[in-house]
Amino acid sequence: MNSFAIIPAAGLSRRMGESKLLKMYRHKPLIQHTLEAWCLSKIDRVLVVIRADDHALETLLQNIGQRLSFKIVLAHAPKEMKDSFWAGWEHLQKSSALSGNDVILTAPADMPHLSSSMINQLLDFHPQH
Repeated sequence: MNSFAIIPAAGLSRRMGESKLLKMYRHKPLIQHTLEAWCLSKIDRVLVVIRADDHALETLLQNIGQRLSFKIVLAHAPKEMKDSFWAGWEHLQKSSALSGNDVILTAPADMPHLSSSMINQLLDFHPQH
């Protein structure tokens, strides 16, 4: 069994007027809290889906990626969060040999209170065969 996380992070933050994921929360960019939870969990592979034209977020993720292990997937003009998820899913299908017992989890990128222990509990509930 392999486990994968797809983190949709390609939103436009229209209501905020600026990138929500770059906003500081407890001395770190908001997205970093979420990434730390996924990357410090038992998940085997983490994919972060961002807009191909979001250079500020991509630069931040490249810096964070020096400390955490995840893959950045570029999506072209996703209209909704589900489109970001599907971009991650398509990338996963092309780049991994998926089996019927693999686990694919997802959560929005703006969840600073998500914890690795919470993710691990979900993984522990999944049958191993």
